[in-house]
Amino acid sequence: FVAGAAWFCWRAFADRSRTTWLALGLMLGLGALAKYQIVLAVLSVVAFWALKRGWRDARHVRGLLEAAGVATLVFSPHLWWLFTHDFLPMQYASRSALVAVMPCMQRAAHALHWLADQCNRLSPAFLLAVGVWWKTRSVTVGATDAAPSAGSGTHPDARRFLVAWGLLPLASIALIGVATGANLQFQWGTAFVLFTCPTLMICCCRKRMIDEVPFDVALRLFLVVQGLLIATMWATSPLSGLGWSKSQTSNFRSVHFAERIGAEARMAFGGPVPVIGGAANIASALAIRLPERPVVLLDGDYVASPWVSAALVERNGILWVGDAASKPPAGLVANWESDNLWWAVQAPLADLREP
Repeated sequence: FVAGAAWFCWRAFADRSRTTWLALGLMLGLGALAKYQIVLAVLSVVAFWALKRGWRDARHVRGLLEAAGVATLVFSPHLWWLFTHDFLPMQYASRSALVAVMPCMQRAAHALHWLADQCNRLSPAFLLAVGVWWKTRSVTVGATDAAPSAGSGTHPDARRFLVAWGLLPLASIALIGVATGANLQFQWGTAFVLFTCPTLMICCCRKRMIDEVPFDVALRLFLVVQGLLIATMWATSPLSGLGWSKSQTSNFRSVHFAERIGAEARMAFGGPVPVIGGAANIASALAIRLPERPVVLLDGDYVASPWVSAALVERNGILWVGDAASKPPAGLVANWESDNLWWAVQAPLADLREP
């Protein structure tokens, strides 16, 4: 939806078409239903509209308002749900990522770390650029361009558009981290780094440097980079057996523990396990191995798990699981299956239990 919004944003100014503005609003509305982060795309649209001085053109003023209307209409069912459910996703965000707990210097360091990670995501493109430059340096070394230029073959609005979509969202996320102390998630910039590479190309490279790169050279180097990425992905996966995987649960024997814990838990419940809660990674791994497929109460948090209610737990009971860093709820005794895995059964309330 971000890519679609970017496309229709460009076409809305190029075609001056009402239909394109409406399509832009549709992309933003659907994107909002998928992820609230679409607000960054809204920021890019408004920024490009402002850079184009859209307020001077009645058609662009009307187009922006119509796009906003369509986006609001598409998003309105979920907006109504938010009002009627006490803005549960916002509560979860305020208790997890958007928590101002870091001091100012730590916020700045965290934001720089986040930006460095975005550069790391662009590193394959940077590697390709270095390879292309190395292979064609004899052609480009003699270039006499004094400053970067978009060139005659590039649309005059291209640089402003790419800055609005390729740099502004990433800079905004970093500023949010500095201003609020939010715990920035590294994947937040993923939808926008698509535009960052061409932004850097058009802003930092001479037109001649790009035009004089032979296509066959770029293609061969591209395939080399892709091969390196595939090899790296395999080497750092649990399947390689090299021990380079970042996964902390790749060796978790979920089938084994589900069989052992599930059998004893069913005896305690007198039937299937209805709900499993506790450490999210452990509870989720066991839930998909248990044949009754219990619903999961992530980290014991009802806000993070709106599909589980306190009444459901009281009526049916819950199987708690955790590791050495966590403890069972008060009044429950932990049964240790290993040095780093325990379980405990919270029985249903007798007067609420379903027949």
